[in-house]
Amino acid sequence: MKHKLSMKSALVKLYKDEGPMWDYEAVDRIAKEYGCDTDYWKFVLRFSLIELAGGGLLEAVEEEMDDGTHFKADSVVIKYQITDFGCMRVESLLE
Repeated sequence: MKHKLSMKSALVKLYKDEGPMWDYEAVDRIAKEYGCDTDYWKFVLRFSLIELAGGGLLEAVEEEMDDGTHFKADSVVIKYQITDFGCMRVESLLE
């Protein structure tokens, strides 16, 4: 299946459309949608979320320790939400 948006852009659009969610929820949805539901691609998508937050498109609103059910025991899982800047960028992507 051919996708119009890159996976990173699809992540930002997902947060705009769905609101705040945990990183593992967003990663699972995009990985399945794009047919890349492997540990490698989940890592890439999770790293993309960190980059998007660093670029000001997303912001962390909550953190918890993973008990091993999502990524890896004793790693941090983060709940993100889109920023105003992120909303503006999504709108320009969809024009």
